[in-house]
Amino acid sequence: KPEEPTKILVPNKRPMQILTTEDNNAISTLQTFQGVGAVMARRLAETFDSLALVLCFLSDETAHSWDTKPEGFGPTINQWARNRLGLEKGERLTIVRDNDQYIEGEKNDSQPG
Repeated sequence: KPEEPTKILVPNKRPMQILTTEDNNAISTLQTFQGVGAVMARRLAETFDSLALVLCFLSDETAHSWDTKPEGFGPTINQWARNRLGLEKGERLTIVRDNDQYIEGEKNDSQPG
């Protein structure tokens, strides 16, 4: 049986805050997604403010129908991105702030107060 690849975690490395078309690390990260080349990666960077927001967009199964989608982004790239993220139907990424008391309009019982 072949050995599983080793996963390396780098602790305390802050996530990227602002995504720009000159940010080669973010562009390189986006280019690892099937169907996202240099042009699409730059279009994604121009459309969204952070790498986190791009990943949320890529994870949404309806992203290819959004009005704010980058030119050339369609259902095939959308599905490839979702596959890469390991998402099943009905799943997507979202950003949740730690201090939020409410999630989707309902009180979060795990939060005090």
